[in-house]
Amino acid sequence: MNCIIVDDDNFSVRIIEEFVNQTEGLALLGTFTNAIDSVNWLNNSEKEPVHLIFLDIEMPEMSGIEFLRALNVIPQVIIYSSQENMHWSRMSMMSQIICSSQLPTPVL
Repeated sequence: MNCIIVDDDNFSVRIIEEFVNQTEGLALLGTFTNAIDSVNWLNNSEKEPVHLIFLDIEMPEMSGIEFLRALNVIPQVIIYSSQENMHWSRMSMMSQIICSSQLPTPVL
């Protein structure tokens, strides 16, 4: 399963990269610390398909919700945030995706 990471926090990126590299069946195609760059890359038709996105919902230039709205095709998405009190059901409705649970930002 091809995946990418979209997160502006280098520590979180390293944790998720380690998880992906140790998980059989996952192949990391790219890591993006800028959501705008990742949207441009994902919407490019000349790339390998992405099946899963690890997505930080709170980023400075473009939120995770704005990121999802900008995609031509939305694959499976794992959304996470360091903000413990995010209102996930409201965000789910706004982005027109279904969020069944939330994940805190990875911690060692």
